[in-house]
Amino acid sequence: MHDDVAAFTRACAYSRAGILWSDPKSARPTARGAADDLHATLQRAGERGPFVLVGHSAGGPAILVYTKYYPAEVAGLVFVDSSHPQQFERFEAMLPALETPKLGLSSKIMREFAGAGALRLWAPQAPADGSEAMKIVAAFGTISWVGATREIEEDPDWFGDAGTVHTLGSRPTFVLSGMKSIPARLGLTPEQERKRLALWRTMQNELAALSTVSRHDEDLEADHYAQTSNPPHVVEAVKWVVDRLHAIAPTAQ
Repeated sequence: MHDDVAAFTRACAYSRAGILWSDPKSARPTARGAADDLHATLQRAGERGPFVLVGHSAGGPAILVYTKYYPAEVAGLVFVDSSHPQQFERFEAMLPALETPKLGLSSKIMREFAGAGALRLWAPQAPADGSEAMKIVAAFGTISWVGATREIEEDPDWFGDAGTVHTLGSRPTFVLSGMKSIPARLGLTPEQERKRLALWRTMQNELAALSTVSRHDEDLEADHYAQTSNPPHVVEAVKWVVDRLHAIAPTAQ
């Protein structure tokens, strides 16, 4: 998918601190810290904006926060089945079965012994498919798990900071929602899944409404991981934003 995007615009990908091959850091993995890390990474790599930011899941709040602190560097945004800043409290109020994720004691203990190889005994290493990308994810899985669980503990900071962004102005914005019904995976009844999807649709519409130039596609064939269940749709989303920027200024990224 990265190469497909690179066919029509320059494409860069990175991993946050402690994820995949990115070094961890001792400071709390706050949303502002992640935005500053990305800003520094782009500068040191010699990349110059403005950029189109693409965020999947919790990456949605991340690109909102980046836009908040570095607005001049963001020309457009793509949300790929993105988290909503208020999703935890709204889901929990409607469906108690979808409680806010919390890091349990066993996970915290496991994390402390990750360096001794404890996670490799516990975590499955087989890739979800045969792609090179998933092989990399599996190879770095236990390292990434440590970084990811540290971020989970900072969810209130990430989602709270993202929730202060009330407008994206006229930045072209594409919201792609994975609407494939999968009640069994979440332990929900069909009726609960119907309610979940309805609320998800509402929150995804709210993300699209942040911009005066936006498009919201609901993909009935894509699950939460639209980038693997329907990669062409994600590529289409990025191209939609890039095309609109090119119409405004041919040199926009």
